[in-house]
Amino acid sequence: MKKIFIVLGILLSSRLAFASSSELYWQFDHQQYEHNMNMVATVYVDDVEQQNNNLELGVFCGDEVRGSALPSISNITGKYVYNITLFSDAACELTFKLYDHNTASVLELDCNQSYTFEIDATEGTATEPYKISFITPIPAVIFTGEGSWNDVNNWQNKTLPTADDDVVVNGAAIITNKSDITVNSLVINENKSLTIQDGGLLTVTEKLSNGDPNALIIEEGGQIVQTSKNVAATFNKNIVNPTSWSTQKSGWQFVSSPMINAQTEGFLPASGDYDLYKFDGNAELQWVNYKSHNDFETEFQQGVGYLASYETQTTASFKGVLYNEAIYHDFPISYNSNNDWANFHLLGNPFSFDIVWEDYMNYNSRRMEDGFVTLNSTTGAYIYNVEGTIKVGEGFMICTCGKNPFLEYDASEKSRNEKKDYINIIASNSETSDNLIIRFGENESSGFPKLHNFNDRIATVYVKESDVNYAIFNSNEDAKEIPVCFDAKEMGSYTLSFELKGDFENLVLLDRMTGEKINLLLENEYSFIAASDDNAERFVLLKDNGQQTTDNSHFAYINNGDIVIYDISGDADISIFDAMGRCIYNGNCTDAINRVPTGGFSAGVYVIQKNDDKGINVQKIILE
Repeated sequence: MKKIFIVLGILLSSRLAFASSSELYWQFDHQQYEHNMNMVATVYVDDVEQQNNNLELGVFCGDEVRGSALPSISNITGKYVYNITLFSDAACELTFKLYDHNTASVLELDCNQSYTFEIDATEGTATEPYKISFITPIPAVIFTGEGSWNDVNNWQNKTLPTADDDVVVNGAAIITNKSDITVNSLVINENKSLTIQDGGLLTVTEKLSNGDPNALIIEEGGQIVQTSKNVAATFNKNIVNPTSWSTQKSGWQFVSSPMINAQTEGFLPASGDYDLYKFDGNAELQWVNYKSHNDFETEFQQGVGYLASYETQTTASFKGVLYNEAIYHDFPISYNSNNDWANFHLLGNPFSFDIVWEDYMNYNSRRMEDGFVTLNSTTGAYIYNVEGTIKVGEGFMICTCGKNPFLEYDASEKSRNEKKDYINIIASNSETSDNLIIRFGENESSGFPKLHNFNDRIATVYVKESDVNYAIFNSNEDAKEIPVCFDAKEMGSYTLSFELKGDFENLVLLDRMTGEKINLLLENEYSFIAASDDNAERFVLLKDNGQQTTDNSHFAYINNGDIVIYDISGDADISIFDAMGRCIYNGNCTDAINRVPTGGFSAGVYVIQKNDDKGINVQKIILE
């Protein structure tokens, strides 16, 4: 929308006498004030100097008139200037307005400047008058309906606002999923509302005004980017209830307030049982429960995460004032060489928008382990990350490893942290999953230790080094092989999935139990059977082709109910014998046809004989 520029008045005469006080619109009793000062000023509207003898300048302290005048022609410059005496009892901030005697109205112009009254002072001269600038406001675009922001019928002028527009919400507006909205300014009128739903994003580049937390609602998954102070809002956090309150394995979640002053009590459920914890590594039990500690904070701390679980309620609300900066460097972290637990810190996203770890999070890698941990509320499993998004209202855990650690989030510049190649290994069954990240750099260091999942039945995958189990392990990029441990917890079918980030010339997974080798540059999954008493040191990652040999006796494994035969040279004659030495199967296999169904086999120990161009090989295999 184009701004309309106006020039108020045209100079018709070369001389104008001073106006008498009886001609002024703004009248007041100046004798009630003890002090005064003088000001010589010129008035500009939309950067155009005004030459209008009917344009009165009023000066105010709050709502009180402290001076007013019509202009006169300067004998020196020949232009209109205001010679005005200002009155006050003490120093105060003065503001300005204009009254047009031609239209008998106070002009609706914006003046963003103010002046501090100084006793007996003089501001401006005839040759260099004090400049007072007004601008014509852009007419606001007004939302008057109920429902979607993107419905033109909900707008007064049947037109959607642009990024340059000033918007007034005078209805019940909803920014829906996949809506990316930008406006110049926004005001929510009294008893009206704006809701940002999951997937919606609102950016206000200048001023956002709202004093009622119930008028600006941010649903989980919604975001707002703005820089105004004292913007009241409510953030609604989705709560996943546990499948069983008496034996909780699920329903735990890390939460964090995007508000500066959200009350703890206001976040608690109205009915049903609940748990709310903060993490304190120096405490005896680390997890400090709201219900049993009288000194638990009454307001959620900025940049701090909390652990919550609700028996029945599915939504909890943070109410307060939005944090409005683009930088946050007050994350409360420390290091204690005598207490490993004290080096874990549960932090939280302090913003009303999602933050990206790898782009804008700055830290010293010698003082803080690379990566962060979130929590899967459905399964009770920790999720380890070296990159990714921390959503609004979400908490995350980090681990320090050196003195004087620091962590800051700066959305105004890219992170200086080094990007490294890594492998994310996800171990899963039909119900749950766990993950391990192996990063490759110049030097091998420790990493992020493995945490105990809330659900202790989840199978875990990790790297063991110096009796420490690592969930994020920093490996030397020249390492030829990396042992990978797997703890099944209970017998069942499992799958290892591999996400590769970076360039790898060779990468092979070796299953030491079956002897099978998987080329991870061609395949990204491996399924297998495991039991709770299996040797955890089952797998090896091989980065060098020269390391890819295995015991010649291994050439078969179980997969999805079939015996899979591999390492076949030419045509192979396969015979399978039971524990009594009876041949229960005989057939031919090739690289293309290499599976033997086991549907008719009983559980037990079998001997498989392979006869191919390499000779005869024998292997035992167990069917469960």
